Amino acid sequence: MKFPRYTNYMLILFLVLLSVILRFPSTSHSVGVDAFVMQGLANQIVSDGHAAWIIHPLSYVGLFPLSYPSGGIFLPASLDVLSGYASEISILALSMLMGIIGVLGAYILAREFKNDDLFAFIAAFIFCLAPKFILNTTWETPTRGGFMAFTPIFLFMLLRAHRVPTRKNFAIAVLILFILATFHRLAILMLVVILAYIFTSMFLIVAKIAKLKMPTLFLKPGTRNRMRKLSFVGLFALGLVLLLGSGVLDVYEYGRLMQSDSMPVKALNLGVSLTRSSGVLTPFLLLGTFAFVSQRNKALKEFLIIFIALAIIPTLYLRRYTGFYMPIFIAILAGMGVCYFIRMQRRKKLAVLVAFSALAGSIALTGMLLEYESQSVDSMTMEEYDVGLYARFYLEGTILANNGLPSSRISAISGLPSLPLGGATVPIQSADQLAYGFVDAEEVVVNQVPLDHLTINSDSPFEAPDVPNAELHLWVLHTWRPTNPLYGPFPDQLIIEYDIHYALEDKRFSDHFLAEGKAYSSHYLESQVHYQRYKVYESAGYFVWMSM
Repeated sequence: MKFPRYTNYMLILFLVLLSVILRFPSTSHSVGVDAFVMQGLANQIVSDGHAAWIIHPLSYVGLFPLSYPSGGIFLPASLDVLSGYASEISILALSMLMGIIGVLGAYILAREFKNDDLFAFIAAFIFCLAPKFILNTTWETPTRGGFMAFTPIFLFMLLRAHRVPTRKNFAIAVLILFILATFHRLAILMLVVILAYIFTSMFLIVAKIAKLKMPTLFLKPGTRNRMRKLSFVGLFALGLVLLLGSGVLDVYEYGRLMQSDSMPVKALNLGVSLTRSSGVLTPFLLLGTFAFVSQRNKALKEFLIIFIALAIIPTLYLRRYTGFYMPIFIAILAGMGVCYFIRMQRRKKLAVLVAFSALAGSIALTGMLLEYESQSVDSMTMEEYDVGLYARFYLEGTILANNGLPSSRISAISGLPSLPLGGATVPIQSADQLAYGFVDAEEVVVNQVPLDHLTINSDSPFEAPDVPNAELHLWVLHTWRPTNPLYGPFPDQLIIEYDIHYALEDKRFSDHFLAEGKAYSSHYLESQVHYQRYKVYESAGYFVWMSM
């Protein structure tokens, strides 16, 4: 279906405005968990003038020890320097920008799949309403959100490079793939797309040769219809085999609605998980898949989306990450499903009315879904922001905390190093180690990980085994007791090495420290701080103590 030019412009403007409205912040400060660690690293770039963790070309894409994909870190740091505003303002602006880039990318990708204005609008609309995309581009450091925003553009350039095979188009496709890698390590999953592209190209070459060798067989109308039906049954069976045979459903035994090891419940939990991440119109992907398979005179792009859908099935066991790469594929398939529903109805006006009523209703349902999902999204509180401001102007050195998440938020505002590293977790190979000077880059010894030890969850093909273990040191500092021979004398040397000047105590875990989701007794706070150090700051939820 084609629209007048100005109608298309108004629909695109509507998508842009809807994208901005959906990302209008409902919290007083930025949100996220790891995002605050990234914000702290961006502040380090601004203050020091360089990224201390970039010690190898692979460090920029997070494939080297003590590093992290840094595109989403350099962006807010650069905007901070150019604008002069605080990092939170830069992150808010970039979040809005990523939402717009993602929606426009989905629109041009849909146009590349099918030169149909209605299909392009509906696919971009579905992607615009994907809850996971909205939540990861709402006042959050653009790491996963940046990956989701640029994925449609990479797919578009891959198709464009096939349709117009010039060096420029292939170079741009490679460049966008590199940009994806700088936002998140999930870019490795784009290899699935590339492999599906290669397989599709080979399949079309074989099909072309078969048609040339046996033209009478393939050109018969009856034969072509039977082959189309057979291909649909075959692809459906293959998808079912991949879904059931790869063990994907085993990770979906537990869900928000039901818990069981029965096949129907697992399938239901999978559908709910995809709907929660990709939007309420996700069920239309089944109809869209049928539309792509049954389409006549299919070219590479139609076969490609079918083979990508099959290739992605085994990756669904990565339940924690599927919401970051599935929405754009679901948007294309579900968008085709909505258009197919309109075309298959005889009463076109009624079908269009029903379809657009469903689209309008999906906005309301998405709002309800976002409200539900946002309950599990953490945001910085005003109290944490106030503590961060105090630390920024009146404290120095490293802050030892008993709770990693508020520690990372306060560090993001104050610009001061903090322990534990990594916010809610304590990763040994964190980029914070180099950023805050806990590790000397010249002393890092790197070894290659054996190929048989690498998995999809591996962060890097290299390791730095001799790096100081910040996680162990945190335990030593908190749990040291003079009667425990494991630790020896009080670790004054660790206080000096980490330049610890102050201790941040979350009152909810008084005399304890939080690690791996559990509270453990902190002898350091109880015997060394409370009775031998001065309190320099107190709020409703936090103490700041001098620690030396």
